[in-house]
Amino acid sequence: MTGHRERPTLRRPRIFIGVERLLFLVAGAGLVLMMLQITLDVATRNLLGRSIPATSLLVANYFMIIVGFIPLAIAEKDRAHIKVELINGLLPRQLDLWLHRLTYAFSFAACVFIIWHTAQEALRRYEAGTVVVELDFPVPVWPAYLAVPVGFAWFAAELVRSAFMNERAQSPDDIGPHYGQ
Repeated sequence: MTGHRERPTLRRPRIFIGVERLLFLVAGAGLVLMMLQITLDVATRNLLGRSIPATSLLVANYFMIIVGFIPLAIAEKDRAHIKVELINGLLPRQLDLWLHRLTYAFSFAACVFIIWHTAQEALRRYEAGTVVVELDFPVPVWPAYLAVPVGFAWFAAELVRSAFMNERAQSPDDIGPHYGQ
């Protein structure tokens, strides 16, 4: 025996995997569409002397929001968010686990706050039928307001899943990017 112990295992529910793939596809499509929109806009401006109408509007009000907020849960699952551990290595394991739990609870509460307020704003924008006009071209922007609460809702669900994984962990070493998959 080499002293290596088995990590606790708990499979991720299929619904998590399916929704994650869908959101990843949406974010990826948003990134590709943003790249194509900007490339075509630059090309038409240089070759034809005209920009594509509403390019800056679409990039700022759709693509960047989708690419920025939808993948939050994926970053949590992969443990790709920036974290600074100044004292964690000095703490006893149980205290470190409790500190992780407290962090998840605080993060979840922050997500709920953001979800609540951004969902209300999205609803207000939907009811008002918010549009932005660029070069006499009206573009409804209220759908983009849904990306923030959707992204944070999935992030909150992933935080709960991660916290549950951590609850099953024996030590902070059990908590890793692919733990529970």
